[in-house]
Amino acid sequence: MNKINFMKKIARRSVLIMTSTLIICGCATTHQADSVKPSGFLTNYSQLKKGGDDEALLRYVNPRAPWGNYRKIILQPVKLYASKDSDLRNASQEERAALANYFTAALREELVKNYKLVSTPGPDVMTIRAAITDADESEVVLDLFTTVMPIGLALSAMKSVATGSGSFVGDAQAEIEILDSSTSTRLAAAVDRRVGTKALRSKFGAWNDAKEACDHWAKQLRERLEAMTDSAN
Repeated sequence: MNKINFMKKIARRSVLIMTSTLIICGCATTHQADSVKPSGFLTNYSQLKKGGDDEALLRYVNPRAPWGNYRKIILQPVKLYASKDSDLRNASQEERAALANYFTAALREELVKNYKLVSTPGPDVMTIRAAITDADESEVVLDLFTTVMPIGLALSAMKSVATGSGSFVGDAQAEIEILDSSTSTRLAAAVDRRVGTKALRSKFGAWNDAKEACDHWAKQLRERLEAMTDSAN
C-alpha cells in the first residue's frame, strides 16, 4: 500500500469514528416508563386518561379551552415532591435546587419561543405549574430555593453539584398543570415518567438522565401548546 492510499484509509477511518461518536452522543439516554404514580401535586387526577403515542402517560385536555386566546404565560417555579425515604428527599439542598432551577429554565427556554412570559394574570394569560415527583403520597420538599436564571447558568449549577451518585435522577417523574390565570379553570394536565437507559454517561453521570428528561418535557409541552393553538385558529 503506497503512502497516499494509506493516508486516505486513515482519513476514512477517522471520519467513520467521528460520525459514530456523533451518533452515539445524539442518542437518547432516557425513555418513557410504563407507568406513573400520582404524587398529590395536582389538584385532581380523576380527569386524567392514558396518553397516546408521543404523549404523556396520563393527560387531560379541556375540550372547551379557548387555546387561540392565550398569548402569555405565568410560569411558576418548579416544585419538588418527595416521599419520606426517597433518594430525592435525601439529596442535598443544593442538588434539589439545581434540579428544580434547571427544569424551570428549560421550560422558560422553550415557552418563550411562542409566548410572552409575564407575572400578571389576564384573560390572555395561562398559568403553568410543574413539579418533579418521585412517589405516590409524596410530601413537598419545603427547603428549596429557586431562582430565575438563563438555561446556561442553570446547567452550570447542575454540573457544579453533580457527583454522579444521585440515583434518583435516573428515574424522574414530572407533573404539569395549565390553568386560566384569571379563573383558575383547568386547561390541561399531564403526568409522565422517564427512566435512564444508562447507555451513555456524561461527565456528571446519572444527572444527564435528569437533564434530558427535563429537556424532553419542556419541548413536549411547547409542541403540544403550539399544536392546540394552531388547531384553534
